[in-house]
Amino acid sequence: SQHSNTYLFKQYLLSDFLYQRKSYKQLEQLSNANKIYLSSSENKYSDYSVFEHLTNATLANIFQLNSKKKKDFNLQAVIDSFDDYVIVQYLQYSCRALNLEQLNDYQHNTLQADLLLNQLDETLKLKMTNNPFIATYYELWKTLRALKGQQEETSKKTIEKGPESAKQNTKAKQYFEQFLKVLKQNESSFSAKQLNDFYTFASNICIQQKRAGKIAYNKLLLDIYKQVLENGGIFTNSAHITLRKFYNIIVCAGQEKAFEWANKFIEQYLQYVEPNSQKSIEVFCKAYIEFQQTHYDKAIANLRFEVEAKVFFSKDALLNISARGLLIKAMYESQNEELKAYLETYIDSYEKYVRNQKNFTTNQQKAYTNFAKISRRLYRLPPYPHLKVLKPIEDKIKRLERLNNKEWILEKIDEFKKRIGA
Repeated sequence: SQHSNTYLFKQYLLSDFLYQRKSYKQLEQLSNANKIYLSSSENKYSDYSVFEHLTNATLANIFQLNSKKKKDFNLQAVIDSFDDYVIVQYLQYSCRALNLEQLNDYQHNTLQADLLLNQLDETLKLKMTNNPFIATYYELWKTLRALKGQQEETSKKTIEKGPESAKQNTKAKQYFEQFLKVLKQNESSFSAKQLNDFYTFASNICIQQKRAGKIAYNKLLLDIYKQVLENGGIFTNSAHITLRKFYNIIVCAGQEKAFEWANKFIEQYLQYVEPNSQKSIEVFCKAYIEFQQTHYDKAIANLRFEVEAKVFFSKDALLNISARGLLIKAMYESQNEELKAYLETYIDSYEKYVRNQKNFTTNQQKAYTNFAKISRRLYRLPPYPHLKVLKPIEDKIKRLERLNNKEWILEKIDEFKKRIGA
C-alpha cells in the first residue's frame, strides 16, 4: 500500500542517518523492527526488503563488535569472513532490488551492498576468478548501479547535465556489454533456470533503456532473445511463454526489420502461449509485422474486428490498449479513405477503454489519453497546415512527459513540416 511504502521510505532514511552517525546499536534495533514489520506485511516487495533489513541488522551487529576491538572499523575483515555463498546472496538480492527500482520506480535500501561491494579488493577479485556466479552477478550489479546513476543524472534539472549524462550513458553501456560477455563465457556453469534469470535481467535492462529512447539497445535485446531461444529457453519457469514476452520479442524483431525471423518465431513458439490466448497474440503480432512493413490495410484487416471482441486480451489490458493504439496508427497511415473514415470512432473507443480501466496507473492513463488527443488533432489537420498552427502542437508534444507512441507522433509532425517546406 502507499502508506506502507511511505513508512518504509522514512525508515530507510532513518537507517542511513544512523549509519552516518555510527549509531550501530540503534541501527541494529531499527533494522530488526523493520524486519518484523515486513514479515507480516502485504507489501509486494516484502521478501526483498526483509532480506535487506536482516543483512543491515547483521552488519550493524558486526560493526558494534568490531568497534569495541579496534578504533577503526576494518570492512575488509568482514568481507574476508564471508564465504562465496554469502557474497552471491548479497549480489543476487541487490541486483533484484535495483532491477525492481528500474521496472517499478520503487525505492529499495541497498546499504549492505553499498558497504560490501564497493570495497572489493584483490581477495574478492580472486573469488570472482574462481566463482562464475560472483563474476557474473558482480558485472550485472555494476551495470544496474550505473543505470541507476544515469537515471538520477537525467532527472536532475541542471544546465550542465548534458556532458555528464552522456558519460554516464557510455559507462552503463560498457558495463552492460561486459556483463553479457562474462555471462556468455560462463554459460556452461549455470543451470537452465539460472541462465534464464540472468537473461531476464538482461532483457529487462534493454527494454527499460529502449523506453528511455536509447535505440542502440534494441539490437542487443534481439540478440539476447535469439541466444535464449538457441539455448532452449523461453523466458519462463513453466511450460508457457507469457503474452508480453511473446509480444516484446516480435516488437524487437519488427523494429530491426527481421520480418522473416519474426514470422518463423510465431510459427514455432505460438504453441507455448496459454491456449486461450493464442489467437489474440497471433492476430496482434502478425498485424504488427504488417504495420512495420507499411502494409497498413492488412494490419487493419487483422485487427479491426478483433480489438472490439470481449475475448481479445480480456485479461491483459496493456496488450489490449497496445493493439488498439496500433489500429489507430494503421488507420492514420492508410491511403484507403473508406477505412480512414472510421479513425475518430476508434479513437473514441480507445479513450473509453482507457477511462474504464481501473488498473492503469495515473501515468499510464495520462500517456494513453494524450496519445488519443494528439492523434485526433493530427487527423483533423489539413494536408498543408500553416507552420503557425503546427509549431505549437509540436512544442506541446515535446513538453509532454507522458505520451504513448511519442516517437511515431513526432515522425508525423516531421512529415507535415517536409510537406510545407518548413
